[in-house]
Amino acid sequence: QFMRQQQGQSANAGLDSRRIDQGGFAAYEGMLAASPLDTGWAVAALSSVSTAADKQGIHAWLQSVQQPDGAFKADARSNLYTTGIVLRGLKDEASKSTQALQIAQKAAVYLLGKKSSSGTWGNDTALTALVFEAVHPYSSQDATLAPAVEAHLLAQQQANGSWASDPYTTALALRALALVPVTPQNPGQPVTTGTLQGTAKDA
Repeated sequence: QFMRQQQGQSANAGLDSRRIDQGGFAAYEGMLAASPLDTGWAVAALSSVSTAADKQGIHAWLQSVQQPDGAFKADARSNLYTTGIVLRGLKDEASKSTQALQIAQKAAVYLLGKKSSSGTWGNDTALTALVFEAVHPYSSQDATLAPAVEAHLLAQQQANGSWASDPYTTALALRALALVPVTPQNPGQPVTTGTLQGTAKDA
């Protein structure tokens, strides 16, 4: 418990100086404008340590800059990577906050609509892995998505076991592959439960 508190205090201390007007976050201290990308990273890091008021401010800012089609922009253009980072960052909050869920659902619709016929995004391994991880909870209606992503990623793996000989890309690919056999659980839908009944008899 002590370590978690210390880690939370360290995360807050480092990010508070980059927060703009109690809304989004900037990349560096002293910058005057927040960005969806940096806010997406921050919301994931602060999910377990921020106050309800802080979270509400972050969600409100994200909602204010989200495009009507669900995308988030980078360099004044709708951006798959940025949208994926924000959606992935909201994973935990989407099951707790209606506002976060609304943002996440719109972002997921946008990203799923940008998937290619081969089940990839941008024909790029890192982007495909990241976006798949982000949309996974919302992908239950597309039974072809996980197998397509798995096939693409395995085809791109190099002989040395890496993807593109890059640690970041390799980590993203492994995270995505770990989700392939996992049943998507949409945070906007109740978890289906059942009751098992039976009779035990001696042999």
